[in-house]
Amino acid sequence: MEEFEPSVGPWSPLHVFLSYAREDTPAMDILDRQMRGLVKQGLITLFIDKSLRPGDVWHDRIRAELERADVVVFLLSDHLMGSDYVLDNEYDYVLKELKLDKGRPRPVTLLIDDVPKHNGFSQWEMYAKRDNQLLPVKYWGLEEKRPYIQVVDYVGELAERHREQQMSSSAVSADSISVDLVDGIERSPAAAGVGGIKTKWRWENRPAGHLCARKDLVSRINARLESEPGVAVVLTGHGGMGKSTAAYLYAATHDDRYDHVAKIAAESPEILAEEWRSLAEWLDLPASDVLSADYALKEWLAKEQRWLLVLDNAYGIEALDRLPELPMGDVLVTTRERFTGLGDFRLLTVGELDESEAENLLLEAAGAGADLATVREICAIHSYEPLALEKALLDLRGGMAPRRYLARLRAHER
Repeated sequence: MEEFEPSVGPWSPLHVFLSYAREDTPAMDILDRQMRGLVKQGLITLFIDKSLRPGDVWHDRIRAELERADVVVFLLSDHLMGSDYVLDNEYDYVLKELKLDKGRPRPVTLLIDDVPKHNGFSQWEMYAKRDNQLLPVKYWGLEEKRPYIQVVDYVGELAERHREQQMSSSAVSADSISVDLVDGIERSPAAAGVGGIKTKWRWENRPAGHLCARKDLVSRINARLESEPGVAVVLTGHGGMGKSTAAYLYAATHDDRYDHVAKIAAESPEILAEEWRSLAEWLDLPASDVLSADYALKEWLAKEQRWLLVLDNAYGIEALDRLPELPMGDVLVTTRERFTGLGDFRLLTVGELDESEAENLLLEAAGAGADLATVREICAIHSYEPLALEKALLDLRGGMAPRRYLARLRAHER
């Protein structure tokens, strides 16, 4: 497998290491194929031991790749549990690094077949869930890809956050003036609100570039929030479509309506509960534990009016149960799930960019001499996905010729 090395940009991709037993190579091949989209977008680089080249000292190379890794995905099976090499090297390395509280690498586990319930891997993020119950991959059926996609979606979410964090850190400061492409006006995300009072923000890793503005989407979010106050608007779509960025663009454009703007992570019930408690603390409400925070926050959300709350990467419609029956402010939800029972009015699907919009963005970035046929092929390879096209925009604006960028994409596809 040829490793794709993205060109230099304002962020570096997340490095992912796949750990598996030789007997589970067929499962690893499926996961590898599913990960290719993230690699193509420049969101991750991927190491599997089949990437080893002639002349590599395999043990040294594997150790070096582990030390680079931001995420290690274990394909957990009876064979993996019986692999002394994986346990003594890859598993032990991750365990030791986490005990040092370095925050990396992030371990993720895909359950391939039956293993004892109490094992060292069960303490980490575990995938292969059907109806919120773990079901090993071998029981899903030979053609079922959903358990693999669960892992890929989770890694994609980590990669998007990693990218946003790096782009945000390159800004002068968290509240520095940025170019808001929704209206083309330079403004601060914490602009003065009513009476000169600044909006209070709780939003980690704010997008810094806004390269692929979604003018139509921001307008539709605004229209739906205005049409039915107190009803959550849900942005749904695959990874890479820019759901979180669209939510931020709406908030930054309309922050004069709000005294408080907050985004909280909602990818699991446990994470949402802790974020709920942290949100209560941020609002100076009683929050000695999750229960007291839940009571105080529901009361606040049902009484105060000038606030926007974003539940980011929600695990399911159950995430909305933490809200009061009639919130007085505005609620946005981003999710990869297709919520049922809400009605289409409350759902907004975030998809690919319009073809002409994407092509015009790249033509403008490339400047004089760019030909439409090359730009169209770049857009097609990137499937008109906003986050993938942001990578192309950054490289073209940095001076890379469209033909050279296209040649690199073609080489990677081979």
